[in-house]
Amino acid sequence: MRNSIIAYLFTALALAATSALADGSASAGRKVFKECRSCHSVQEGKYDTFGPNLYQVVGREAGSAPEYNYSPVLKNSNIVWTVVTLDRWLADPQAFLPGSEMEYILESAKDRADVIAYLIAAGKR
Repeated sequence: MRNSIIAYLFTALALAATSALADGSASAGRKVFKECRSCHSVQEGKYDTFGPNLYQVVGREAGSAPEYNYSPVLKNSNIVWTVVTLDRWLADPQAFLPGSEMEYILESAKDRADVIAYLIAAGKR
């Protein structure tokens, strides 16, 4: 019984987090993403940026974008980028995956939700 309650609570928390993140605005996220453009692109086939291309990043295995030399920590992480994992990563990459190279922190939960909504929308073009 106790395990069922714990499983239920974890599921409820995950669904609440996903629901809150799903409320992000792609148009607002596009504006916030301007800060990210110095390192990243969301344009299909564009690989001339400092960081990896984020086109269709949602659903992709971390460290798998072509034409980018990832750190071993990220490449061997077995992380799949979902709404939840991206939110945790953007909130504090070093806390989420110690030893990773990205240091930029996006503190605002709303901004993170908006950027994730933008990444999803940009990947559907």
